[in-house]
This record gives sequence, structure tokens and C-alpha cells, in this order.
Amino acid sequence: MDKGKPKDAHYDKRVEIAIKAYKNGCFVFSIKSQKLYTPREYVESGEEVSYSVGFDQYPDVTLLYPKKAFEAAHEKVVKAKHELMQSEINLQNVLQKIFVNYDLKPIERK
Repeated sequence: MDKGKPKDAHYDKRVEIAIKAYKNGCFVFSIKSQKLYTPREYVESGEEVSYSVGFDQYPDVTLLYPKKAFEAAHEKVVKAKHELMQSEINLQNVLQKIFVNYDLKPIERK
């Protein structure tokens, strides 16, 4: 954070969470923004922090070990690939129906 800028209302809580993440060798995952941060990035992120009164927990963030962060990111990629393949199949089915129902044939190039 720039030394000339004033701290926002959530800065101290982000520092507290970042210190805990750093000491445990974790990343910080923001549930609100769906972003993964290193502890230093989280402090500087400007993310708002909610605190559950009576509990020592922050429901808007999760601390993740690097392996878990990698597994979560990999799982998202695998799911996105699957959805993309399914969309491609659906598109091919629609095109096939259009060609069959309207008796269309590809244009031959000269």
C-alpha cells in the first residue's frame, strides 16, 4: 500500500488475516470476489472484510494451502473444458439439424 494513501476501514482486518495465512503457509481466497491472493496481495487488495461477532472467523475468506489452491484451480479448468466440449457438441447438433431440415449443402469453392 502506498504510504501517502490513508488506510481503509478494512485494512487492519486484512493484515490480521494475511498474517495468519503467512504463518500457516497459505493463500487467501476471497469468497466475495472469487480471487486468490498471496498474503501480501490480500493486504493491498482493498477487499472488504466481514467479521462474525462472537466468533473468531471471517466468512468472506478461506485460507488455502498451495496444494489445495492448485487443486481448486485445476478443478475449475477441468469443469470449464467439459462445459466447452458440451457446448461444442450442442452447437454441432444444432448445425446438423439446420443442414438436414433445410437440405443445405456446403458451398463448393472454385
